[in-house]
Amino acid sequence: KLTGNHSLFVLTKEGIKAAKVDSLREGDWTVFPLNIPENPVIKEINLAVELAKTVYGKGFVIDNVPLNTFKYKKREICGFLKEEYKWPRQSFYQFRKKRILPLRLNYLLSRKELLNTRIKSTSKVKVKPILKVDKNLMRFLGLYIAEGWLTSTKAHHRVGFCLNVKETNLVEDLRKTARECFGVGVYVQEVKNNAVKVNIQSYVLWAALKEVIQLSRGAKNKRVPEIVFNVNKDLQQEFL
Repeated sequence: KLTGNHSLFVLTKEGIKAAKVDSLREGDWTVFPLNIPENPVIKEINLAVELAKTVYGKGFVIDNVPLNTFKYKKREICGFLKEEYKWPRQSFYQFRKKRILPLRLNYLLSRKELLNTRIKSTSKVKVKPILKVDKNLMRFLGLYIAEGWLTSTKAHHRVGFCLNVKETNLVEDLRKTARECFGVGVYVQEVKNNAVKVNIQSYVLWAALKEVIQLSRGAKNKRVPEIVFNVNKDLQQEFL
């Protein structure tokens, strides 16, 4: 089912363009793909590696780092800290005490070690570093494209969803997929005007969805994420 605010591709004199359903008239030509490309090559995404490449990576750290890392990789860590920190020696001992490392040192950890860590910023919310590309992720992304948005201010970075009060099953879907995919919880706001809002307050997740998954922002600009074209048909169906 489509509402008047949903968009379809329409054949116009200028070519194929997106148009709102309520703007369509009898005789307009709509365009649909005969099939969806399938290229099942992506099994997981290393968010630690990918986020470290972005402008946000400098503000994130890896939490729950094995203590042995500070023993056997001390030379590499101190070398990095000398270039990036004013007080490298003090920073090293503070990091070891808290068992954290700058995200850009993710390469010092093996995949097995990384699985037991989390990525965080200054907030208490921590995100899994390895993102499995599975049905949970496709379900989450499908709900985002249908009902979600990304917002940010100086103090807050949020992933939000707005659902009908009767769609309790979708609220539970979001709760489950957010936990399974990213290891984060959701906050469900009180019902207002027959709508319920589901929010995830996380700078790390906001950055991952924006920069790594490259989710589009704004109802008029939403597009199917590129990752959907790089999974098998079962996962594509879950997204839809």
